[in-house]
Amino acid sequence: MGTSNHKNGFTLSIVVNGNEQRVFNDTVYIPFGSEYKVRVQNQNDVRAKMELFIDGQTENETFLICPKSTITLERFMCGNQNSGKKFLFECADTHPDVDENNSRNGCIKISLWKEAKEAYPLPTVSILPPWKKIEPAPYTPYAPYTPYAPYTPYNLAPYKWDWSMRPHCQWTRGDIIGGNSSFGNSSPSYKLCSTNTGGIGNSAGTIALNDIQQTSNNIGGTVEGKHSDQRFFTTSDFRTEDWSTDLEILLRGK
Repeated sequence: MGTSNHKNGFTLSIVVNGNEQRVFNDTVYIPFGSEYKVRVQNQNDVRAKMELFIDGQTENETFLICPKSTITLERFMCGNQNSGKKFLFECADTHPDVDENNSRNGCIKISLWKEAKEAYPLPTVSILPPWKKIEPAPYTPYAPYTPYAPYTPYNLAPYKWDWSMRPHCQWTRGDIIGGNSSFGNSSPSYKLCSTNTGGIGNSAGTIALNDIQQTSNNIGGTVEGKHSDQRFFTTSDFRTEDWSTDLEILLRGK
């Protein structure tokens, strides 16, 4: 649980009234009728391109995020770089502009592509000087071989058990089977913790989320809100990696 989703050096968060909202299992709960902003942070050392999807619909715009920087989007583009309408979250059951049949209602998704690193030429390998011939050391023969003493076999007399060397322990077969030994009549028992006496077994603790009820009537979508003067400008393009990083947050009402 935190205030953002993050992956591969990127973070995605939802801002309402200047505050980043907490994320519960990739879901953010905000009141219906709230205007929100989408905040994206690039913690990498390269630039990145970003595409925004709201309720499954793309803005058909590509945004630039500089290295170690953050951008905050608060409005629809609609091809206008100077002004537009803010993001407004409304209930799907009551607001006429929200398509209640859209399965992607409330879904805020971004796709990001890192800037591709330029291919640098391989370093030049220096030529090693000619190999110097190494003369082998003069051969020194080993000392003459000295044989070991002749092998003397062990005493091969027949093996004989000396019963006088028995251990002092006088246990017999009857002692163990009949239970006459000091440990034969002990019966160990194991006591299990009962769930009716408290502890973990009968704990009924739940995680309470204030003012949050996950029901069908908290599904909502994003519509046009008040006027916004947030401006954008066009910049030069650059080459990116082939694969993208996708982050997603689901908006629900409360």
